[in-house]
Amino acid sequence: MRFRTKLVLLYAAFFFLVVSGLGIYFYQYSTKQYTQDKTNNLDLMAEQILNQFNALTEKMEYRIRFMLSDPEVLRSIIILGDPEGMRGEYLDGARNTIQNSMIIDSTMNSFYRVLYFNENGEIIAMKTGINEAINKNVDFHSMPWLQMVNKKQGKPVLVNTHKDIWGYKNEVEVFSIIKKVLGKNTGYIEIQFDTDKLQELLKIATPNGEVIVLSNDTELLFSTSGKAEPENLYSQEYLFGEAGQEAYGIRVIVREDRKSVMEESAYILKMCVLIMVTVYLLLLSFIYIISNYLTKPLNKLKKVIETTEIENMGQTTKLEESDDEITALSESYQNSMVRLKKAMIQERRLAVLQMEAQFNFLQAQVNPHFIYNVLNVISGKGIESGDESICIICGKLAAMLRYSADTDCKYATLSSEIQYVEQYLFLLKCRYDYKLNFTIDVEADVREQRIPKIVLQQIVENCMNHGFQNKTDNMLIQISGVRKDGRLRISVQDNGQGFTKSCLEELKGKFKRTKEQLLHSRENITMKIGGMGLVNTYARLLLRYQDDLEFYIDNNAGGAVVWFEIPFLYMEVDIEDV
Repeated sequence: MRFRTKLVLLYAAFFFLVVSGLGIYFYQYSTKQYTQDKTNNLDLMAEQILNQFNALTEKMEYRIRFMLSDPEVLRSIIILGDPEGMRGEYLDGARNTIQNSMIIDSTMNSFYRVLYFNENGEIIAMKTGINEAINKNVDFHSMPWLQMVNKKQGKPVLVNTHKDIWGYKNEVEVFSIIKKVLGKNTGYIEIQFDTDKLQELLKIATPNGEVIVLSNDTELLFSTSGKAEPENLYSQEYLFGEAGQEAYGIRVIVREDRKSVMEESAYILKMCVLIMVTVYLLLLSFIYIISNYLTKPLNKLKKVIETTEIENMGQTTKLEESDDEITALSESYQNSMVRLKKAMIQERRLAVLQMEAQFNFLQAQVNPHFIYNVLNVISGKGIESGDESICIICGKLAAMLRYSADTDCKYATLSSEIQYVEQYLFLLKCRYDYKLNFTIDVEADVREQRIPKIVLQQIVENCMNHGFQNKTDNMLIQISGVRKDGRLRISVQDNGQGFTKSCLEELKGKFKRTKEQLLHSRENITMKIGGMGLVNTYARLLLRYQDDLEFYIDNNAGGAVVWFEIPFLYMEVDIEDV
């Protein structure tokens, strides 16, 4: 399959997935947003209906408060509550006063019935419209709401939808607000409202919506459909809007069938499909055009690659009529050919250097054997001449040579280092005799600490070569090693002439450059033989301990001092084992 065909198919599949994904996302987002807007509208409807219902209950409460605010009405209620000894005209007057207060303003026209009744059997009612006879044989003591009204201590109580028990046409459904009048046998006032009028009052704009009113948070008071069940109010089949108030535990729920909402939002799916198809066709056209444009310079670059040989690796070829990316690709290819040619030359050089390194390694193994043989000859001459000191010197020197020439182990215990320094100082005492003295005070529990080889000897050698240039009598070198706070400090000091100011500055500058090269720039450093000394020692310690190393040089009252600190037991095993 040609590259252009693969490119077209690949991008066609890719953009199909992208467009499909974006289309699905846009559809889900739009549907979710539409549903959210619908839910917000239902919340707003519920809030409006709750306000209407609150206005109605406030009007009913006001009717009760208005009646009880009239002193004549209160006096009449007290008379009817304790009628014993009262003449009949007084009782009739009290009944007329209460009944007249029920129709004193026009607001009662919206109520189904206003009643007063007490435990003495007094029942006074006024119904708007048709004057319907009152059934005075009703036993209100059996009413389920009576106990709740008595507990409220004079506060109004909302009674759910129920059949009107006071009239002979008890098929009428009403809901009521009932208040107990405080006092002995003072009775109750009830305001009824016809639920058919409530149906007209609680209208909503959407034809598929349903209004449900709950009292006491869970009891069904009213439903526009008449089918609502409190346990199934929040079914997943519906979208909900809800509002509530605490006075009577009223909750208004406006819900709409989710299927009808989805049917209303069907236009969103059609719009998304149309957009997806349009965008996809535009992208396919773009892919076809751009693939033709891209493959033309690629074919030219293919010819350049096919004609590349070892002889013309370094040559450059410029592509005509090419865009920046193809030109960059061509340049990258040609640069890689140049680098490959350089790498091949470098590989040849490395092969030569490897052979030289192997030769030097074999030669280095020959040199110590030659020196050992020479030392054996000198020792033999000493024995022949009866000079035992020559034999001892040769033995010490051979031991030192054997220790330093052992390249298999790059680290040694502090005890081995001390023994190596003692051999070196023994050879020096053979030269200076009583003029040179030294002390070694290293704690026993730190002598097994492993450090890079030939560290102490280089510091001591620096003392001899530079500290005693102008002093050859009473030379003293002190070596100490202590452990403190989990760290090991090794110190070497002498009583020589000390460091000059310029020498100190130069050494500290070399230390700083060495640290920069080894830890930050990661460069290799080289030192001439004879120029190793303290800088070499510092570099080897720095490579092993890095930022955990403290290295200090300075003058003291009697000469120079060099000390370094490293973590104690920094290496519990040999570094070669690691």
